[in-house]
Amino acid sequence: MEKYIARSGENIFDIAINLSGSIEGVFVLLACNPWLTINTEIGHGDEIYYEESYIVNNDVKRWMEENNVKARNGHHVYGYVNIERVMTESIDRYNSNVVLSAQEKWPGVYEDGKFLTTSLTPDTRAFLQYIRTNYIGSGSTELEMYAENCVSFGRFGTDGLQEPSIDEQAMWLEKITAMKIVINQIGEITAITAKMDVGGIMVIDWGDATYPESHFSTDGEFTTEHNYVGDGIHKIIIYGNFHLEKLDLTEINGTYYPTSAIPVKDFRTNINNETINKLILIQQ
Repeated sequence: MEKYIARSGENIFDIAINLSGSIEGVFVLLACNPWLTINTEIGHGDEIYYEESYIVNNDVKRWMEENNVKARNGHHVYGYVNIERVMTESIDRYNSNVVLSAQEKWPGVYEDGKFLTTSLTPDTRAFLQYIRTNYIGSGSTELEMYAENCVSFGRFGTDGLQEPSIDEQAMWLEKITAMKIVINQIGEITAITAKMDVGGIMVIDWGDATYPESHFSTDGEFTTEHNYVGDGIHKIIIYGNFHLEKLDLTEINGTYYPTSAIPVKDFRTNINNETINKLILIQQ
């Protein structure tokens, strides 16, 4: 069996047509996916298994592929992103890379989730300073607490710090998943250039059912370009927890609306609108 990744706005009948060229393909989808019914609301990113060899109408399937046509009749177009899941999965991957990088820089300090030393050696201190500077988290992990104790208090251990409560962790998650900018973009191509201060995360939902992009302050200055299939208005939403060294929206063909104050040192735009721009806090 093959695996199909569902997109926003698709229902089971759309997927059947896209994969087999006919609505009759729904019976194979139901057989291959016991959790599915004809009433199941399919979400963006859901994994649907199917038989690649089962094609009901090859002419329809080929025409749709050649003309880049996708059936999409579901009830949800925007709001399909589980931003909490995207954020937490992205941060987990990022933090894993931070730890691997620290292990390469200071071998023999930390392996398999454990410290190999019980004393605060120069290498251990440097390792923990690196973690504290680059790690993104709520402060609740043991590794973060070790780093905070070492850097702030000169202690090697978790005594003196309490793990954040469930409410405090929920507040952290709400903070990093905050909606920062909504952009109504028109046309086939758009681009954003940005550079974040240390410890920042930015997630861009391009508004066309593609998987959101995640960027971190360790990326340095980055430019991300997105190509749409056809013209039209696309709602781009930028989420995250960041202060910006640079934000360049000159390649955005449309209007944008900051939903909260955004500190930025170098801001570039083609829009001259004080009402819109006043939430961009230019810092010297």
